[in-house]
Amino acid sequence: MKKSKKRIILSAIAVPFILLFIYGVFGSNDSSVKTEVVYEKMSFTSINTRVFVVRDEKVIGKETSATAIPLIKDGSKVAKGDLFSIICDNTEDASAYLEAERIKENIARYEQFSNKQSLSVIDIEKLDKEIDLIFANMLDSANKQNFSDYTEFADSLKDNLTNRQIAVGVQNIDVDAKIAALKLKLAELEVKELSTRKLFSEHAGYFVSKTDGNENTIPFNNFENITAAEIEQAIFGVNNVAIAETSGKIITGFNWYLLAAINNAEIGELKVGDKKEILVGKNAEVALRATVYSINRLSGDKTSVLFVCNQMNETYAHLRAEDAQIVMSRYTGYKISNTAIRTKDNVKGVYVVRNNVVVFRKLNILESQETYSIAEIPPNKPDNEGYKNIKLYDEIIVEGKNLYEGKVVKR
Repeated sequence: MKKSKKRIILSAIAVPFILLFIYGVFGSNDSSVKTEVVYEKMSFTSINTRVFVVRDEKVIGKETSATAIPLIKDGSKVAKGDLFSIICDNTEDASAYLEAERIKENIARYEQFSNKQSLSVIDIEKLDKEIDLIFANMLDSANKQNFSDYTEFADSLKDNLTNRQIAVGVQNIDVDAKIAALKLKLAELEVKELSTRKLFSEHAGYFVSKTDGNENTIPFNNFENITAAEIEQAIFGVNNVAIAETSGKIITGFNWYLLAAINNAEIGELKVGDKKEILVGKNAEVALRATVYSINRLSGDKTSVLFVCNQMNETYAHLRAEDAQIVMSRYTGYKISNTAIRTKDNVKGVYVVRNNVVVFRKLNILESQETYSIAEIPPNKPDNEGYKNIKLYDEIIVEGKNLYEGKVVKR
């Protein structure tokens, strides 16, 4: 009887443990987790605003029926007296002129190919280095979202690759026949008498082939004391309709200005003389460096802030009324998916997998976006409360059930 009671008691004690074991091994599916690796991400704080660009712009007139053909790309520097455009009396002459110029460029290309037909091994190695450099420049331009020179890079890369293929015998081109055919076409065009005239710059500065109709919205000689309301009026009144009968314009001087109306509460420590990076465009695709030129604190809830810039290229030459982010500070942190962030004992952090074992790591969130947050990069030691910190390349759990420290998981 005593033995029977003993067996019953032992069974009663053992059954819960057996059931718990069976549930843990077979009945539970909460040991599977999904993880992602922690990487660093650079971020920044900024003032989001809109800017209106003011330049000293001299519009170049032309006859009603004439067609202007730019000889240099927009944003190119010109001196007084430099040739920058050809004027044709009609579109037929303009088309013939452009065709002749294209043929001349192709003749020059094929003559270059002809010179590469008997390269030595050393010359080919030099060509390979040039190809690598061009490709690296293309990647750098793409990374900086500066595409003004991209077509030029692409053409140069294509020509150098063709040069290499010809040199090593991969591609057989009858270069002499190509050159002869092109010269024949050119001769046929040159027989025609084209009505062309040359345009020389009356000013030193930067050439732009088109106007946008906003050149005098804010006069260049009267913008320094502009109010925030006047800046906003200029931004919202932009029409982007080219001025009729023009051959483009010359941006004189080397300084141009970005005018912004900024909320007083956002001005913060911004002061005259500060050098700032400004990201322009809806997707911040254009980056430039500018200096705070003036801050006009007047009545109202906004302040007019003027930035001066002396950089110029094809992209900058076409800016007018743009979305902009004025970068106030930059910092680097750990990028953490928001689905990974959890709270344990009123402490915000993430669960990390180390050797298939779950551990908790504390976070200090610096910035939160819709799908991710940026966490501070902490020192490699526990904090004052004894919490260990997250590390670069940690595997954080973004999906998992019933997580706790010490839990063994599978991935």
